[in-house]
Amino acid sequence: EPRTVVAGLAGLIEFDDLIGRKIACVTNLKPAKMRGIESTAMLLAATDGGEGLDEVVDLLAVPDEVPNGELLSFEGKEASEPDAMMKSKGALKA
Repeated sequence: EPRTVVAGLAGLIEFDDLIGRKIACVTNLKPAKMRGIESTAMLLAATDGGEGLDEVVDLLAVPDEVPNGELLSFEGKEASEPDAMMKSKGALKA
């Protein structure tokens, strides 16, 4: 199902780099309003730990052959069922 996603990636990832790109999202979060727009998912991204203009951020790469909506798993980790709807406030940070 189509979703609206609001992310604080301005200046870190070019908007045009997102068009047509397959992305991984966390979709079992409670919808949250950001800048007046309801966001119904969270993009999975990573940073190199840099700060300011030196920071490099990239989205989790998803191979083209992975079907849309597929539950992702990671090599070396046991597959599991997704959690029920998670609260958006007080989430744990990894």
